[in-house]
Amino acid sequence: MKNYNIIISLFLIIIITFISFIPSLQNDFTNWDDDMFVTKNIKIQTLSLESIKSIFTVPFHQVYIPLVLLSYAVEYHFFKLNPFIYHTTNLVFHLLNCILVLWFLYKLTNKIIPSLLASILFGIHPLHVESVAWISERKDVISTFFFMGTLIYYLYYKINQNKKFYYISLLIFILSFLAKPSFFTVPFILILCDYFLGEKSLRKILLNKIPFLLLALLFTSIVLLCITDELPVNTSRLNNILIATHGLLFYITKTIYPVKLSPVYPPPEKGILHTPAFLLSPLVVLILAGGTFALLKYSKKIILFGTMFFLITISPTISMVHNYNFIANDHYMYIPSIGLFYMIGEAFNWLYFTKFTSSRKAKIILTSILTLIIITISFLTWERCKIWKDSMTLWNDTIKNYKSATAHNNRGLAYEALGESDKALNDFTKTLEIDPTYIEAYINRGNIYFHKGKIDKAIKEFTIVLRYKRNSLEAYNNLGLMYGYKGEYDRAINNFTHAIEINKINPETYINRGNIYYKKGDYDKAIEDYNTALTIKPDLLQAYANRAMTYSIKGEYDRAIDDYTQTIKLEQNYIKAYLNRGIIYGIKKDYEKSINDFTQVLTIEPDNKEAIYNRSLTYFNMGEYEKAIYDVEKLQILKYEIDRQFLENLQKQLKVK
Repeated sequence: MKNYNIIISLFLIIIITFISFIPSLQNDFTNWDDDMFVTKNIKIQTLSLESIKSIFTVPFHQVYIPLVLLSYAVEYHFFKLNPFIYHTTNLVFHLLNCILVLWFLYKLTNKIIPSLLASILFGIHPLHVESVAWISERKDVISTFFFMGTLIYYLYYKINQNKKFYYISLLIFILSFLAKPSFFTVPFILILCDYFLGEKSLRKILLNKIPFLLLALLFTSIVLLCITDELPVNTSRLNNILIATHGLLFYITKTIYPVKLSPVYPPPEKGILHTPAFLLSPLVVLILAGGTFALLKYSKKIILFGTMFFLITISPTISMVHNYNFIANDHYMYIPSIGLFYMIGEAFNWLYFTKFTSSRKAKIILTSILTLIIITISFLTWERCKIWKDSMTLWNDTIKNYKSATAHNNRGLAYEALGESDKALNDFTKTLEIDPTYIEAYINRGNIYFHKGKIDKAIKEFTIVLRYKRNSLEAYNNLGLMYGYKGEYDRAINNFTHAIEINKINPETYINRGNIYYKKGDYDKAIEDYNTALTIKPDLLQAYANRAMTYSIKGEYDRAIDDYTQTIKLEQNYIKAYLNRGIIYGIKKDYEKSINDFTQVLTIEPDNKEAIYNRSLTYFNMGEYEKAIYDVEKLQILKYEIDRQFLENLQKQLKVK
């Protein structure tokens, strides 16, 4: 009977959760980090020993998530950018996590009903849509898989007193950090498990947590080393208290009433101290704490475990989230909600078996209410999954519910991707009306002006960025490009030099400055910049191509050929490299190699007029006039304007022959 109940529970969890999240499988990528992590992420586009080594040894955008990047790389290798596959992977991990939540709670409490109900609520709650339907938030579902595994095997160790399970728990704990390095709370959750299981020995409670604590400190140090940007810190203790207490109430409220959810929740317009919701938060939290304390006399172990599980796991995000100018994020509740759902499950279990509901009719009413709640929550999740369909749908919904600078900026990017630049410009402008310090919006608006040919307006936007962020690499780079486009080469070089002073290991900046030196005719300095770019990133195709062109201008043909050859190794279908190398071979009178390069271009692009024309010239120089006239006739069909003198010379040679 016991096994039968577990099997039925597993079946219910999987079916109900899967049905709730079905719409997510039809969703596309969004521009909310999916471009950075997947669609434009060069790091995942190669699956080899070298690329895997890079994934595990080099931080990615100041975070260390190698297991997540590896999962993307595997998907890209086999399925490229098929969003269905990426969403399916997220959902599969979420289903596995639901099973692990059931497994953990049942192993801890030996009660099937509270464990089942907590697992179902965990599986279908709308707050968890962000963690599952958002491809970039895969780090949540993968790290939770290992987080729960750590707890489960620790329970096996405590119950069976078998060291093997303890070591497995430690190993899985390491894997959780490789997916999302934020689980330094695990040792404290393990102490909580010891308390629940009735462990009395303080020595045993603390001693076996030392390896977990040391590992947590090690990985926390790695996280801090990955962060290169200086994060703004709120120094006001009062503000910190108000933000933390408001955050707690926000998450509890959204758990009970999950409506108007959003990928971003904007901070109050008039500042924290002027908002009643923030000012009253500490008082409300004290009232809730008093109520919780009063309930301890009825079920101390259950309430203390559930409450502390929630508070411990939510505490890292509560304490740091304000540094990023966000009040809350839905995905921060993915693990902490387990504590709340467990207490809800225990409350239902108590009501179901209490004397107040001993009658069959009362049990039917209670079960019906629970069923209605589950159906309602499931429906809300179904609908929330649709909101994550694509970028436009996501940000339209956010803007409908909140006055959000981020939402307008990202919708502007979505419009820009669709080619609707005027609508994009309107959204970027709206972003700056909401938040005049939103640097990315100035940059985005500047890019729009550039594409519209309004260079001076673009320069003005990028200059404004420097007022708010004096060391903006992107602003200096863009100003360099704009001045270069206007032909003001010295100002362009000056801006690129500022960018290099900010970041001396950004190869693109050296390439940009090298291009300006090339346009000025200062070829040695151009080559010097391309050399530096290649020192930083040896496989940078554009640096080889540009350096080859510069060597060619200087008449250093052998060096140019070597660079074009390297360019072709990096990109086998790089037409321009074949064309230019073919021309250089022609100059060197190495006609066979020249013909081979032009022919290779025509293999890739059969109607490439430049390749046909240059091949005809090469055939002429080789004395193969019939082949030359064959290419000329093809050019005439393609309506390519052929040099009159070349045609006259070709005709004379044909007559002579």
